Amino acid sequence: MLHTIGKGQQVLLVLVALGGAVLALALTGGVDSACADNVVGGGGYDVTVVPISLSANTDLIALVDRSHGTICLYQYQPRNDPHERFMLLAARSFVYDIQLENYNTAEPGPAAIRDMLERRGVRGVDESGSTVEQAVEE
Repeated sequence: MLHTIGKGQQVLLVLVALGGAVLALALTGGVDSACADNVVGGGGYDVTVVPISLSANTDLIALVDRSHGTICLYQYQPRNDPHERFMLLAARSFVYDIQLENYNTAEPGPAAIRDMLERRGVRGVDESGSTVEQAVEE
């Protein structure tokens, strides 16, 4: 039996998958290191394919085009009608998103965490991106 999901669940699903793909890019310096076999090049594109398995009957495929700063999310359901097996769910530029330091997140934010770590003498990063050693405050 095929389970259908409502519009609200589809939106949540798309947001979670897009967030996961962008988070993977941010944490690894690019998904390429985690999915090296899934990189498609040529024609001015630097595309990484990120497969996401949701259930036995539903898979998502995220295409992350790092050269153009775009992510596309597709849904694949092999048991659906042939014309509905593979469909585009969302496409978005992340060029401006990745320039945000803190958006729509709970506290503590990045600045508060940096301040806590600096008070403990943990190494930080200066404005130029260079690692610096912080002195332990007495």
